[in-house]
Amino acid sequence: MDSKYFIENVKDHYYIQNRDDCRPYIIETLKFMYDLQLTSSVTNSIAPTLARPSVGLCVVYSKIIT
Repeated sequence: MDSKYFIENVKDHYYIQNRDDCRPYIIETLKFMYDLQLTSSVTNSIAPTLARPSVGLCVVYSKIIT
């Protein structure tokens, strides 16, 4: 789920707004989404393209043999 969608459609929904019992869940979800976004951007910048998994060896060998 996109964080923008969560904020606009879930957090600001009239069933959830001003509900004290929902507030901890909203805060925890926003923290999780922020951490997930931060982690994925850091991972993409740290791992170069060569370090990412490549095509499986069986596919490569099948192309060489045929």
